[in-house]
Amino acid sequence: MRSGERWLEALEHSQLLLRVRPCEKPSPLVVVNEKDARVEVGEADGRPPSTPTLQFDQVFWDDQQELFARLQPALLSCIGGASCTVLAHGGPQSGKSYTLSGLFTSGETHGVAPRAIQAITEELERLTTPVPSVDASFFELQQVSDAKKRTLAHVEP
Repeated sequence: MRSGERWLEALEHSQLLLRVRPCEKPSPLVVVNEKDARVEVGEADGRPPSTPTLQFDQVFWDDQQELFARLQPALLSCIGGASCTVLAHGGPQSGKSYTLSGLFTSGETHGVAPRAIQAITEELERLTTPVPSVDASFFELQQVSDAKKRTLAHVEP
């Protein structure tokens, strides 16, 4: 399979999901259309937005279980040898850590990572065949300041 074909196959299996973080003062300029899985950004101070419409495969509100239910088949596919990546992207305080980690105080607020660990472990325990090796990583990248970038650029392996 050529790299272009692999890229197209990966796109077929990719999903762009949006989890909306509830906020006390939502912007009147941003409209989340859950039915059409679209976010529309209005004009600010008479200037048109740089990105007027963002299209997603599905929109989720503050329900960690609903989001995980959508991701679970992809996450469990690793047992069969597939690779799976879940990426949370957004600005500061947009809910990335909450979506991935959640709150460890109750099962209802657990994020994707603890739910994935539990689901994969339970599925492996159910297997009657030899258990495959499963590697998983969970990490969070923070914005790196310019000073740190310059320092890291001069570090040799």
